Amino acid sequence: MNRWQEAVNPETVRGYTLLELLAAMATLGVILALLFSATGMTSLAWRENASAIDTFQQARSAFSGMTLRLGRATLNNYRDYFDTEQRDFTYPIFTPGKMEYRQRSELNFVCGRAGDLIADETTPHPAHAVFFQAPLGRNGTSEGSGRSALNQCAYYIEYGSDEKWQPSFAVSAATARYRYRLCEAVQSSEKFSLYQYPAGNLWLKDFVSGQLSSCAHVLAENIVALVLLPQRYPGDTGIAPNYAYDSRAWQSSRTTLADLTQNRLPPLVQVTMVVVDENSARRMQTADPGGFSNLVGSGLFQNAANYAVDLKTLEDALKPHCRYRIFQTTVALASSSWSE
Repeated sequence: MNRWQEAVNPETVRGYTLLELLAAMATLGVILALLFSATGMTSLAWRENASAIDTFQQARSAFSGMTLRLGRATLNNYRDYFDTEQRDFTYPIFTPGKMEYRQRSELNFVCGRAGDLIADETTPHPAHAVFFQAPLGRNGTSEGSGRSALNQCAYYIEYGSDEKWQPSFAVSAATARYRYRLCEAVQSSEKFSLYQYPAGNLWLKDFVSGQLSSCAHVLAENIVALVLLPQRYPGDTGIAPNYAYDSRAWQSSRTTLADLTQNRLPPLVQVTMVVVDENSARRMQTADPGGFSNLVGSGLFQNAANYAVDLKTLEDALKPHCRYRIFQTTVALASSSWSE
C-alpha cells in the first residue's frame, strides 16, 4: 500500500476530540465577541461624531445668519440742533449759547446682559442679548417682501424645555428635552411700533412682554453662551466696559460715555458663541440638571476687561465633560457713522 492510499484509508484517519472542538468553539466565540464589540464601539463613535458634526454645522449656519443681520443694524441718523442745557432736541426753542449740532435718531441699539434686558424670572436667559432695527423688509414670514422696510430684531439664548417650541402632540413633560437655544426674534414691518416710544426703553419692555415670544424662533440648539462686545476698534473696551451699550443712554444719564454713544451705532461688535454637541448636552443635563442650567455663571462676562479670563473659565468647565466649539468674529456695522 502506497502513502496516498494510507492517507485516505478511513481506518488510519484520526478525527478531532471533543476537547479540541470545545476549545475551537470557545476561541471562535471570543473572536466574534471582540469583533462585535469593536463594531459596536465604531458604530457608537460614528453616531456621536455625526451628531456633533450636525450640531456644529447648525450652529455655524445660525452664527453666519445672525452676524449678517447684525451688520445691517441701523439708526437712520440725521443732524439736528441739541440744547446742552435742556439736554434735548428742542429747536426752535433753545437756551442761548447752549446749542450744538448733534446726531439724532428715533431708533435704538441696545445690548447687554440678557437677564437685564429680558425680564422673565421663569426662563433663564444666560450671557448677552442684542436688540436693534434693520431694513430686512420682512412682512409676516417673508423676508425682503417689504423691500427696505424696518424690522425690530433680537438675538438671545434661552434655556428650557422644548415643549414651548414643539406641537403639543409631539412632546410631553415626560419626554421634554431641556436645552440651551439661540433664538431670533424679528417683528414684521406692519407691527413696527418703536416710533410710539421716542424716549427711553419703553419700546423694549413692550416688545419683550408683548411680542417677543410670538415672533421668536429657534436658530440652533446647544448654544450655551452668546457674548457681545461693542467696540470702536478691535480690542477696545472703552464704550462698553460692562458689555452694555444703549444709544439712548444719554436721555437718562449725564456721563461722558452716554454723550459719546448718543444716537450712535458702535463701529464694531465682537461676537462670540459657544456651542456643545447634543450627546454632551444630554449627558450633562441627565447627570446634573441644576449645574447644566447654570453653566454660564452670573459672574462670567460682566467686565469686558476680563473677557479672555472668563472665556477660559468657561472652557475649563466644559473640557472634562463635552465636545464644544467657539465661534468668534468681529462684525462691522455698515451704518455706523462714529466720530470723536
